[in-house]
Formats: sequence, structure tokens, C-alpha cells
Amino acid sequence: MIWMSGNSSTSSGKVGPHMLSRAVVVTTMGLAIPGMSHYIASKMAIIGFMRGLANDVAGDGITANALLPGLTNTLATASQPEEQKRSTWEEQAIKRLGEPEDITGAVLFLTSDDAAFMTGQAIVVDGGQYRVG
Repeated sequence: MIWMSGNSSTSSGKVGPHMLSRAVVVTTMGLAIPGMSHYIASKMAIIGFMRGLANDVAGDGITANALLPGLTNTLATASQPEEQKRSTWEEQAIKRLGEPEDITGAVLFLTSDDAAFMTGQAIVVDGGQYRVG
């Protein structure tokens, strides 16, 4: 999923009213799951695409960043067995399934002028599943 937002002005002056100035690519992290190397590779490719895109469009005053949510309670995860969901969030620092509201703040930040000097970055919002330690 890609979110895009417009901005009426940037310091470069290249993006005018009602034109795209922020692009946010949303994908999962792709943790090490045995037998799922193809899935993990596809997720890492999306991050690589976003970083390349950030380079390609920066001169036009457009930023491109990625948001990597953890397992989130949505229609897409509703059919997963509760045991599978539990085994995922038990590995996280925050012991619960993410809710859509947990992701909203990061999306709002990345699509706002507060992120105007940020491009080519990936923000992980996963309750501490992808962490050191």
C-alpha cells in the first residue's frame, strides 16, 4: 500500500499546490520464518524500491519513506488462528496484537510537513518484535 499526500509549498519550490510531496510505502518487516525466504525477499525489495524512489524524486521536492507495521488486528489477519497470532505477539516487547490506531500516528507523521527533511527511511511500528536483544 502506498499513501501519498499533497503539500502547497516546500523549500525547493518545485512542488506546487495540490501536488504530491510525500509518498509512504507500507509493508511488513518480513521476519526470519523458515521456508519463507521468497516472502522475506519480496518485503526487502519493497524497501529497496522505496530507497531508490527517494533518490529519484528528491530533486522534485518529494520524500519517500516506508512504514513497516507488525501483525495488526485487521480484516487481513482475522482468519489467522489465535494460536498463530499469540505466538507472534509473544515474541514482541509489547505483548499484544497491534491495532490500526497504533499505526496511525506514524502515517500522519510521514505524510506531514514534520517529515519534510526525512526521505529513504523505514519506520518499524511492530510492538518491539524487530529489535536487538
